Amino acid sequence: MSIVTDDDAALGAESSEPEPSSRPPVLTDDDASGRPPFGAHFAEWASTRTIEFWITLTIVAGCSILVFVEMHPQYVFRDSLPTGGDMGAHVWGPAYLRDELLPNFKISGWTPDWYAGFPAFQFYMVLPALAIVFLNAGIVSGPVLSVLVLVVSGALFIYLAERQTFPGRTKLVAVLLAIAALAVISIPYGVAFKLIAISGLVTLPISAWAMAHLARAPFPVPAMAAVATLPFIFDRSFNIYGGNAMSTMAGEFAFVISLSLSLVFIGLAVRGTETGQYRRSGAFVLALVALCHLIPVMFLATILLSLLLVRMSATAFAWVLTVGPVAVLISLFWTGPFFARRDYLNDMGWDRIGGTSGDGIDAYVNALITRNSLNPADILRDSPPLEIVFGLAVFGLLVSIVKRNRLGVVLAGSSGLLAVWFMWREFAEALPTRDIWNARLLPTYYLTLYLIAGIGLGLVAHSLAARVRASVGTPTGDLMVSATSAGLLALIAGIPLGGLAVLVESSTENDVVGSLVPPLFVFVWVGVLVTAVGRAVIAHDREGEPLGAVAARWVHGAAAVVLAALVFIVVAAPLGALPGGQRSNDGTYSWGPIETSDRSVVPGWAQWNFTGYQARRGNANGGGWEEYRAIMATMRDIGNAPAGCGRAFWEFAPELNRYGTTMAMMLLPFWTESCVGSMEGLYFESSATVPYHFLLQSELSAPSQSIEKDDGTTDRVGGPSRPMRGLPYRPFDIDAGVDHMQLLGVRYYLAFSEVALEAARQHPDLTEIGGSAPWVVFEVADAALVEPLTVQPVVIDGLGADQDEWLDVGVYTFNDAPDTAPLFSADGPDSWQRVDLPEPSAGSDGEIDQDFTAPPVDTVALDPVQISDIESGIDRLSFSVDQVGVPVLVKVSYFPNWSVSGAEGPWRVTPNLMVVVPTSTDVELSFGRTRVEWGSYLLAALGVVLALTVLTRPLRNDYVLWDPIGRAFNRDYWEDRRADDAVGDSVDGGTQLVIGPTAGRDRSPPVVPSSSGVVPDRGPAPATGSSLWDRPPRRDNDDGDGDDEDDPALAADSDADDPTDWTSWTPPPDS
Repeated sequence: MSIVTDDDAALGAESSEPEPSSRPPVLTDDDASGRPPFGAHFAEWASTRTIEFWITLTIVAGCSILVFVEMHPQYVFRDSLPTGGDMGAHVWGPAYLRDELLPNFKISGWTPDWYAGFPAFQFYMVLPALAIVFLNAGIVSGPVLSVLVLVVSGALFIYLAERQTFPGRTKLVAVLLAIAALAVISIPYGVAFKLIAISGLVTLPISAWAMAHLARAPFPVPAMAAVATLPFIFDRSFNIYGGNAMSTMAGEFAFVISLSLSLVFIGLAVRGTETGQYRRSGAFVLALVALCHLIPVMFLATILLSLLLVRMSATAFAWVLTVGPVAVLISLFWTGPFFARRDYLNDMGWDRIGGTSGDGIDAYVNALITRNSLNPADILRDSPPLEIVFGLAVFGLLVSIVKRNRLGVVLAGSSGLLAVWFMWREFAEALPTRDIWNARLLPTYYLTLYLIAGIGLGLVAHSLAARVRASVGTPTGDLMVSATSAGLLALIAGIPLGGLAVLVESSTENDVVGSLVPPLFVFVWVGVLVTAVGRAVIAHDREGEPLGAVAARWVHGAAAVVLAALVFIVVAAPLGALPGGQRSNDGTYSWGPIETSDRSVVPGWAQWNFTGYQARRGNANGGGWEEYRAIMATMRDIGNAPAGCGRAFWEFAPELNRYGTTMAMMLLPFWTESCVGSMEGLYFESSATVPYHFLLQSELSAPSQSIEKDDGTTDRVGGPSRPMRGLPYRPFDIDAGVDHMQLLGVRYYLAFSEVALEAARQHPDLTEIGGSAPWVVFEVADAALVEPLTVQPVVIDGLGADQDEWLDVGVYTFNDAPDTAPLFSADGPDSWQRVDLPEPSAGSDGEIDQDFTAPPVDTVALDPVQISDIESGIDRLSFSVDQVGVPVLVKVSYFPNWSVSGAEGPWRVTPNLMVVVPTSTDVELSFGRTRVEWGSYLLAALGVVLALTVLTRPLRNDYVLWDPIGRAFNRDYWEDRRADDAVGDSVDGGTQLVIGPTAGRDRSPPVVPSSSGVVPDRGPAPATGSSLWDRPPRRDNDDGDGDDEDDPALAADSDADDPTDWTSWTPPPDS
């Protein structure tokens, strides 16, 4: 048995529940059937809930409801396609998965839709897209039938739960019925997308509660952990890093889903490394984290390392070294091909914060502590102030150390490791994740600070309640109880009722009456509440609950409510979400005496995104849904006409945001059913062709111009995006642009600016074939997907696939090489000329070598070849040649999964295309699975088998080398407890059943009456040097997973939500 801390003992010495012998029976047999009456099980469950349970439920649910409301559910459930930032382009992915990949039993595969082809979901997380498809697929549609299915599923669950059809499996039944109901219902695609997009934000408070609850943190810490996620969710200091609402609206919804699952894993890990439980659950949850987003896995790596540093034991090491590898195996069906092909990832070249900007330590301090400088400054704001959050986190760490709360210390250790990872460039570059922008670590670092602060405040409230419990009965203690109760009552009444008073004031025309009503209203209600609660406290409890326990419970609950309400006010005021609050014409938001000019962009951004493409309205300069729909219809008609399907390049300008996002034109393949592809797509890191597209965009998009607005100020319009750093971008150049469109097999050029239209209409290789204002569509001549080469390619020995090596050669070929120069290849037939890779110029240091000079080569002319019968599909391409043995260029992005029949190759050539040497007049290329994919699938299956077999075996707690949080070295404490163990802890006529660790309860443990003669056996004291929590009680089955539902005789929750379960619990026999 484990030993409770001083505060826990003070609070847990007496039960918040009636004694079993005095509790009125709820379950009585029905005379006719011999079974309890319908509803009895629910009544029994409800009767055992404590006030702490309901307060926790209210706070956690309130946090999630606030987030959900700020996402504008009325627009979430509107059948429209979301837009805004990257989210507007993310629409393509799940639809392609649904229509092309899944019907062919694939979760990743080739698509010609973007970047001259790229491997869809090879380098972007597939699980969120699968969830969207799952909600969208179904056989029942329409609100009436959907509600009927949900009602039937709910009624079936209530019946099965009440009749105990599957005893001990209630939660599993609920999950299966929910999944079945969602599988039957067909939710419109746009609605399904939006629901998954916000799911991570809405569930983050719930996951934070689960984390602290699983870690056995005392009440109200789990509730405060949930509250602590609110300032993180609505943090406005970053908008593309991931995790918060702004990043989610920008398209990073997969990140926050992964982050939400990460918090659940942290709870499992903290508990599992102490007890050996939850290995199976931990492995599956960790795998889900990786399949949703990889960056939170880096966060969890710091958590596991911190856990091992805080508690060094055989159990902890065994848990980590079994759960981690098995989770890796389970996720390998996707992560295996990802890492095996990572050389073909594109690095956008974004500078590390503090790494290359020259500001060094100042940049680190700014990012980690002060946030004095944010970019872009006109959008971002240090809200909440990081310095205050940092100070609260330091306070939370100190409280966690004093109160020996392992979760708070582990989170603090993780934040420190994340800060080191963020700053230590050499360490980061030595890892497989070396190409990840270090700013992506900041969201998890910020989240740990918020959580530590919340845990610290929760522990203070817990400690305060313990002190109240211990001091009742003394004059000073009674005075403290009275003062604390009065103050907390005033806050509890004043916060929500003040909002109602504001409503009265705002609706009262008489200023005098309006100014008197709020304070009078609050005063009266505070008096009523103080009187009512005071009477209850003085009268004690009907079941004889001592005054100290009543007072402690009151302080417990009131402190949690007050802390949650204060955080709610701070977070909700900038959102304009306080009940009765008003925003004046000058933008000031007022709620009673509280006024703020601060205004969050989150609600407006969510409204913009979720009203969708269909809600966009044009202005005097154009734009809007009608204009957008018209050009998409035009391109669909062009694709169906004799001109046929093909790739399209569209001119970029920031004004495209009038469609909902500047990325709206990326959905050309979405609206044309993959007939017309878009050269630009969303997943910038997923294709090595991306750099050449942005070079092309700079050549074919009108330059930015300054215009004078009506108010006399100037603004800039037009201009290419140029998001990839370090590329040698050219200004607008129609001749170079057309040459490069021909090289990349682009069939259509869409332009709208006066500069681009005038130049295009004069170019001989561009033919105007249609359009829809303001867009004009040109067909590009000589842009076939297969083309004969006039010069033999040259192999560069030592040229690797990694972008650091390939990009220098590729950019040179694309931008600077003369038309008669050969293409460079990494490999090829022995007959091809070979040269050595040139040394990079001084100062390039991993960046694009602007001074790259091609090695001298001999030009080898090739015989002319006639190519015919070119046919392209989703993942295959075929053509015919009139002679064999002569290399031909295939204008499809290279990837190792391509294979060819009727030819040798394919080989990768600059910039990022393919060359084959026909050995037959008929040649066909196809994209398929390789040994990498099949091997990954087999290893993933092995991981599932190991999780279901090996990880179900219990871990035996062993020698603990280091565990200061668990008082591992406090031997005198153990000696003091041995005498108590012999007789039990007699407290007011009841013997406390010490459960371990009690610090994890959300309520006090039950009391076993001493008259019953029950004296719990804690078992022998551990050997010298062993951890205090070395042999915690295990209520679950001995599968080591903590899943009680494997044994119907045990409760459905391994955390013992039903206190009656503990009255019949006996410790397992010692081995």
